[in-house]
Amino acid sequence: MAGKCASILLFAAILLSCSRQSALLKPPMPDGAALTPDAASMLSMAQNGDVEAMWRLSIDFYRGDGVPKEKAAALYWGLLAAEKGSAEGMNVAGLVYEDEDCPTGRDYGKAMELFEKAFSLGYPGAANNIGAMYEFGRGIAQNYTEAARWYKIAADAGVEVAQNNLGALYEKGLGVARDAREAARLYYLAACGKEPVAMSNLGYLYERGEGVGMDYSLALFWQRKSAAAGCAGGLFGLAGLYREGLGTDKDPVIALVLYIRASQKGLELEERQAMEVASKAAWELLRAGEFTQGKSFDQKLLGEAIIRFREKNGLKGSEELSAPLMAALLRENQQMVKEK
Repeated sequence: MAGKCASILLFAAILLSCSRQSALLKPPMPDGAALTPDAASMLSMAQNGDVEAMWRLSIDFYRGDGVPKEKAAALYWGLLAAEKGSAEGMNVAGLVYEDEDCPTGRDYGKAMELFEKAFSLGYPGAANNIGAMYEFGRGIAQNYTEAARWYKIAADAGVEVAQNNLGALYEKGLGVARDAREAARLYYLAACGKEPVAMSNLGYLYERGEGVGMDYSLALFWQRKSAAAGCAGGLFGLAGLYREGLGTDKDPVIALVLYIRASQKGLELEERQAMEVASKAAWELLRAGEFTQGKSFDQKLLGEAIIRFREKNGLKGSEELSAPLMAALLRENQQMVKEK
């Protein structure tokens, strides 16, 4: 009985906190904001008290799906849904609280409270988020064993991103015994559920022959599917296959385009490591002097564009171009071809 009372009191405290936090936020939609018809309809329903519309709108704002990507709006609607007992709303609000761009300041403690309550109300996706808190030590001591335990709970419930995350732990041997075959099985489950990161991870296993037989054609298949979904890892993995001619004809031009797209995607997702690695790979290809034919990537045009960018941005010597400059280089080079 004491445990049940404590749980009720904790839930009440969370709802009270959600109510106070949502009251601090201003109505999130700026005047003139562009909305798709579906998003406009969702907003109207949320404003009229529809709880499901509230948490769905919260997710849309968090992802920038049909509405501007806006963390304040995501938190606003997530907390309003959470006030009404929505586990999904609690989960999204938790995601915003753990983000460095949280409008009220990053708060791992609040994020964990919301994830735990969302899970207790039956939302399995929250278990994945708890696992991530343990894996990366967000507000708590890093603990791969606990991360694996929580990922497994979500993975067993069919949460694709958790299947991918658990697969990554098995691939690396973190919190569990290293098992490439189990990693491949989990990646495959997630990939079949349309999780793009898992598609790319599975592609890498086929490329290296880890946990599965080495098969460049299947590596190409999964990296292509991942890249088509806009995944930075898939774009990068596919670029590597084209660069080396694995499973397909060697084509440094396509590799360069994919590396630059990967760097742009890394920038959009604020994945600095992916952005920098892809930019470096693209620049190495440029320096290799392989672009001696083909309209879009004529060596002279690229060379002239590089010189202009170096002069404009004060780059000297062998400094590497940053991801934004690489993206601009591609756009400008395409424009040069049109004007030629």
